[in-house]
This record gives sequence, C-alpha cells and structure tokens, in this order.
Amino acid sequence: MNLNWKILPRSDATRILGAVNPYLGDYALPTSNSPVRVAKLSFYANFQFYELTDIRDKQPKSMFALHNPSGGEDSTFVLDWTNRPIYTVNEHDPIDLRQDNIADYLGFFFACVQGPYGPMTVVENLEPPPDAADDVKKMVKEVLKMTPPRVAGYDRASGTFTVYAAMLFKDCVFKTKMEVAGNGLIQIVEHELALGGLTPEESKKTATSALN
Repeated sequence: MNLNWKILPRSDATRILGAVNPYLGDYALPTSNSPVRVAKLSFYANFQFYELTDIRDKQPKSMFALHNPSGGEDSTFVLDWTNRPIYTVNEHDPIDLRQDNIADYLGFFFACVQGPYGPMTVVENLEPPPDAADDVKKMVKEVLKMTPPRVAGYDRASGTFTVYAAMLFKDCVFKTKMEVAGNGLIQIVEHELALGGLTPEESKKTATSALN
C-alpha cells in the first residue's frame, strides 16, 4: 500500500498534537517541534491517518493515530497494535469497503495490528533467488497471483468479500483465504504454506507496510 503522506505545517501539527496528546499519557509529544504527517485513507470519509514523531532522542520514534479533524466526541484513536481502535473507527465513520480499496484496507490493517505470535504483513513483492529450483520459481508465480490481495467473491446479502492474499509471517509466505465483512472485520479462513525459510533480507523485500 502506497500512502500519499503530507507533512503538516507547524500550525496544523500543533493543533493535531493538542488533540492526540491527551490520549498518549506519558508519551505526549512537544507541540512546538514534533513532526506530524497525514495520509488520507480511501475507506474512511472523515478519519485520517496521522504519524506523530518523537525527536527528543537520537533515534526518532513514530506513533500513529486515526483522527477526525472535524472534532466531536470520540474523534481520536491512538493505534496500539491491536485491532480494537481500527474496528472502533470502522463503526464511527463508518468504513466503506469496495472491491477497489480492499487491498488498501488489508495493507493498512496488517501494518497496524500485531497478533499474539507476531506481525503478519501483506506481500507486495516476491523474487526467487537467482539459483532457485524450478519448483520454487513456480510457487513464486502462484503467490504473485495473490499480489495485491484479490477479491474472489462478494456476498451481497451479508456484505462479505472473499479475498485471496499472500501474507508474510516471520520467514514464511502463506497463501490465505480471508472473509472481510462490510464492517471491516477480517477472518483468515484458510491458509497454506507457500515458501519458508526466507532470509531477513528476502523477508524485507517481500513485505509492504502502510506505515512507510
């Protein structure tokens, strides 16, 4: 997922920090110089995606939030690597999922949510090693058919999409079948190991992140 990040001018950044800081507790950021970026998400009409960067240490650290700049009650949700804030915003906005933005939603969701066993990431690129065997090259071609996530069906009665996607988990790529409800609830109903034992560098090249 490629986000069109926009750096906010100082006045706008200060306003957003003022709205988000009360939810950060001890991690509240200085409003005078903390950088803030914003990106529009196609599946929300009002909430936008914000990156707030703490530059007080030598190694900058970023935090992320979904915020409705129009204000009002429940207009700010800090992302905490669980699905709770995303599913809550899905109800507040509410979410608008279509065949042409399902891939963006899945990329965003899995970049912002980590399960109990670690993060899963939507596969963006996959290249076999130059000396890969023919069966490995064939499997890579099969995985790439799911890149980006592909809508295979839509149940109008329930508003549920059936989606096939390639997912990276640790050093393995899985072919997965998901059911994505109209309210954004995601369930992985089938998964099959496609490739295992990727090197750290291969894993890095394979994954995409909505946070970059």
